Amino acid sequence: MELGYNPSVSHSFVHISPTLAELAARHTVITPNERLAREFKLAFDQYQVQQGHLAWVALNCMSLQRFLLQQLERHADQTDGRLPKLLSSHALRETAFLNATSPSLNQVDAFCSAWQLIHRYDIDLHNPAFATEHGELFRKWFQEVKQVLPETDVLPEALGDYLIAEGVLPLNPLLLLDFEQLTAVERRYFDFVAAQLVVRVCSSGVEATRTWPVTSLTAQQVSGPQALVGCTPEVARYDNLNNELEAAASWARSIKTTSPTATVGIVVPNLAQNYARVQRQVAAILDPAQGSLTQTFDLSAGLALSDQPLWRHASVLLNACVEGFDPEVCAALGNSNFFDLSALTELSNHWPRHWQLTVSGQDVFQRLLPDEDVSLDVNGAYSFAEWMARCRGFLSACGWPQLNSLGSTGFQAYQSLEESFNQYALDSLKQTMTFTQMLTLINASLGSKVFAPERPHADILVLGELETTGLSFSHLWVCGLDENSFPGKNVAHPFIPRRVAQAAGVPRSSQADELIFAQRRLDHWRTHAGELVLSYSAQTQQHEQLPSALISKFPAMSAPPTIRQNVVEQTPGADSCVESFIDERGPAIPQGEVRGGTGLLRAQATCPFKAFAQYQLGLSQPDEVSSFPDALTRGNLLHDTLFDLVRRHSTQDQLATLVPADVRRACQQTLERHPRELPGLFIEQEIERLTTLILRWLKLEAARAPFAAVYLEESFVLELHSYQFSIRVDRVDRIDGGLVVIDYKTGQVNLSGITSSPTRDPQLPAYSLIDTEIVGVYFAEIRDKARLLGVADETGRIEGAQSSRALQQADSWLVHRQRWQEDLSQLAEDYASGYARVDPVTGACRYCHLADLCRVEDQVEY
Repeated sequence: MELGYNPSVSHSFVHISPTLAELAARHTVITPNERLAREFKLAFDQYQVQQGHLAWVALNCMSLQRFLLQQLERHADQTDGRLPKLLSSHALRETAFLNATSPSLNQVDAFCSAWQLIHRYDIDLHNPAFATEHGELFRKWFQEVKQVLPETDVLPEALGDYLIAEGVLPLNPLLLLDFEQLTAVERRYFDFVAAQLVVRVCSSGVEATRTWPVTSLTAQQVSGPQALVGCTPEVARYDNLNNELEAAASWARSIKTTSPTATVGIVVPNLAQNYARVQRQVAAILDPAQGSLTQTFDLSAGLALSDQPLWRHASVLLNACVEGFDPEVCAALGNSNFFDLSALTELSNHWPRHWQLTVSGQDVFQRLLPDEDVSLDVNGAYSFAEWMARCRGFLSACGWPQLNSLGSTGFQAYQSLEESFNQYALDSLKQTMTFTQMLTLINASLGSKVFAPERPHADILVLGELETTGLSFSHLWVCGLDENSFPGKNVAHPFIPRRVAQAAGVPRSSQADELIFAQRRLDHWRTHAGELVLSYSAQTQQHEQLPSALISKFPAMSAPPTIRQNVVEQTPGADSCVESFIDERGPAIPQGEVRGGTGLLRAQATCPFKAFAQYQLGLSQPDEVSSFPDALTRGNLLHDTLFDLVRRHSTQDQLATLVPADVRRACQQTLERHPRELPGLFIEQEIERLTTLILRWLKLEAARAPFAAVYLEESFVLELHSYQFSIRVDRVDRIDGGLVVIDYKTGQVNLSGITSSPTRDPQLPAYSLIDTEIVGVYFAEIRDKARLLGVADETGRIEGAQSSRALQQADSWLVHRQRWQEDLSQLAEDYASGYARVDPVTGACRYCHLADLCRVEDQVEY
């Protein structure tokens, strides 16, 4: 494909006037981010060339973060040569994790975020707004972490205060370029510098500079009819983000073909989360022959190191050392290009008969490498640095990372991983931890570090909305400006009360701030682009949405780029045809035990692709940050309490002897066993809630015909189409006519999915097949009022229970069980054969986290 322009000739996205160039040459230029610093230096060099200069002094320009670190290093050189140690994000996360009463990574990351805000904006933990049980817990956690951290470490968030205390001044006057905000610490530092040197503030496109201190970092708008001088944007509507990206890339390509010197920007909100998707989509339009290797555009952001294939394969091996090896894991590792473990493929195909489905790593490596000591001592306790040394030795013994097989990107990822491992080992504390804790920490730290392979500068720039600060474009396209995304929805910090954040000046700490931020972004795009297109998706997760109110006043795009389906570009002279096919199957799994139970069967019935992604690819939905136990955890508290009560009082007569004090005591004991330290008031309220619910349930139990609980939390194996499913049942009661299954539910349930054909809710149908004596299966809905809902034979009906009307005939129970057997066997066969079609039932996509992977929106016909 002819590009129509030379991508090796690039132009800067910053405009430098003669006045700004002269100022920059006499100052140290400080920018809010690295992107603007790189572009400004390129623009400065190009300006010198345009002036006919053959040589010039290199511009001293850098981001604020790099500038502060440079001052710290210069101070170390002038003193004893020892650089004060900066507290790393890994050391903070490790300390918070090991000192947390509830070691949830979401909670730990929220704590680290709060730690940074507190030090950046001088937030006072003694503020009355923290005087709550939740606030007290956070303050206690904060103090515990502070006491453990070395006192000699310098906090990166307070580096400005350290430089003030040491009296460190820069060598040259400063020029702050295009800053919109500064933290309280940063403002103090520039106050300190301005008392000795000149500090100027400048905004792109404005000739005049202001001398520090300034009340506002952004340039004041000129009053009168020229208050906002900018282009009039056009608005484009598309069905989804994929179409937006395709249109924007096609538009950029056509512009560069007709105007080779144009500087084109494509802004994608949440670029980091959509990095791979954006890279593929834009490359497919701009340069399909080169794909991700193309140099026709520059892409900001990147993927987390934890998502790099090199580490993901290593993580599979390390996790298997704890969770065990099965044929599927062995096959994956044996076929990996990053290990020398091809013998595992043979082992997976000929699994020893005397072995269980899952065996320890020791068993595997003793069989494959009997003469080598390949072990990790996963049951030991070591410091993080010691664990890192053990893991690196273990991975090396397994042949990782096979450097000869790595391409350029893979080798860069390996170098970044090695650098991270070395730095984490140096930064870690001496506290010992378990192997599982170490794995959790390393994945979290790698997950917070972005990796992007080196790319050359290009005239087409794909970037996030914050990176547009200070940049100018001849043509700019901004995606994702729908009513739900622009302005964004402000979410309060879980540990910093909103009014405290607002009082401290934390940016974007209210919805009003979000609106101001969005309007400021829009004004910037209008004044820094010759032509501007604003687009939005009219559909998301099958829900319609409107454009943002901030852009709805602008006219529709006169000639939007055509969206072509299944775009495939051929290279000139290629004599080939394009074939398309639908791939709806993943790899089949061998007969035997299948993990997932009724949850897997339900997922397969709801959407085959969801079952494949969750149970074969392991893409489970991540936990959300929660200050207190979520609905699932609170439901488990009810389950655990009922288990204890029924275990000790297994018959109806024995349950009838329970009084409220007995129930309350059982609830208290359950909460005492909870692994998280919970506030006292919450525990009291939760005990009352559980006691009330259980007493309602016991009242219903008392009205039943006589029964005895014979199985509690028992696991059964159900064979379906030569595959064994392990099924755990809450309770099985013996009644006069046989056995009935009871499954506790704290949410609302119905029977429509059970009696539908084919079965959409396989849980109770699966329970009906675990024993030939089963004559009824019921959900026990324990909420505001307790009730039983289920399907049963005449002999299995429970007085007062709500039963399905589908059982009208005497033999209907047997007919139902036969149909359920067939439906579930078909589900098992479909899953095991790898059938993974994106075919969701109605409502299945509403809360599904896999929409970006399955691209179900692409199948919707509008």
